[in-house]
Amino acid sequence: FRRVLFRSNVMGRTIRRLAAIAVFLLAQAALASAAEIKVFSTVGVKSVLEDLVPKFEKATGHKLAITWSTASLLAKRVQAGEQADALILIKGNLETLQKEGKIMPGTDVIFSKSIFAVGVNAGAPKPDISTPDALKQALLASKAVSYTDPATGGASGAYTAKQIAKLGIIEQMK
Repeated sequence: FRRVLFRSNVMGRTIRRLAAIAVFLLAQAALASAAEIKVFSTVGVKSVLEDLVPKFEKATGHKLAITWSTASLLAKRVQAGEQADALILIKGNLETLQKEGKIMPGTDVIFSKSIFAVGVNAGAPKPDISTPDALKQALLASKAVSYTDPATGGASGAYTAKQIAKLGIIEQMK
């Protein structure tokens, strides 16, 4: 009985060592065959990703091939059959692609939320935008208002256009 136990114990250690060596070799093989990962990303996170990409590539050995565009145009490319390994889009586009069976449900992760801001020239008074009426007055009093063209599918432009419509000042803002 002691001999069998001893052999079993030695065999267990040997199997554990072989498993550890196999894991090490698989990890090395994965690094040796670094992949190019195709990413579709909105331009809204471009500055952040440009900072993170070199760190990711150095840590993993994988290369990222990023295509930058609006969320809407990238979603249309996926709908047309183009594939990417990772998509960085707005939630609405991801939900649509999931419903259409273009991406696997449950694979989406929210890693960022965006906010909108109002910028003014240095030294200019800050506009009151604390209420919808105050925002409406600030927009109407502005010499110029700039936002992305909603026709290109930019999320911020579409949102801004929708808010201008809600305020009832579409014609005045033209």
